[in-house]
Amino acid sequence: MEKSATKLKPIVWNSPKIKQAYNKKYKKGKLTFFKISNPEGDLDFLLSEKMLKHRKAAAKLLYKAAKKHYKHCRKTLANVGTTHLQNKEISDLERDLVTAKMLKIQAKEYYKLAKGDYLAIRLKG
Repeated sequence: MEKSATKLKPIVWNSPKIKQAYNKKYKKGKLTFFKISNPEGDLDFLLSEKMLKHRKAAAKLLYKAAKKHYKHCRKTLANVGTTHLQNKEISDLERDLVTAKMLKIQAKEYYKLAKGDYLAIRLKG
């Protein structure tokens, strides 16, 4: 069975920092067609046919935000001995690190599928 971006589960942003990285990019007007339809941040609305050409850009942007946040968490955790972080903050960072890594993988897969769907539709006519 052929994979399709329409059959893919919507990407959910579990980390407020990833959402924040997205919002920062969006507010700069880099991606004017893309907006959050749900405050929780799921990308359900991108699964409609008319939004097909924007799925690639959305997945790419999400990947960049997740990658940036992953890098930040990794650096902060590496320097945990020199910082004055509380145990709760450290556990939050560890959770965010895992979330960002999963989002990176999911966004990459989503991008590949969206790219395939877009090319298939363009070839049809």
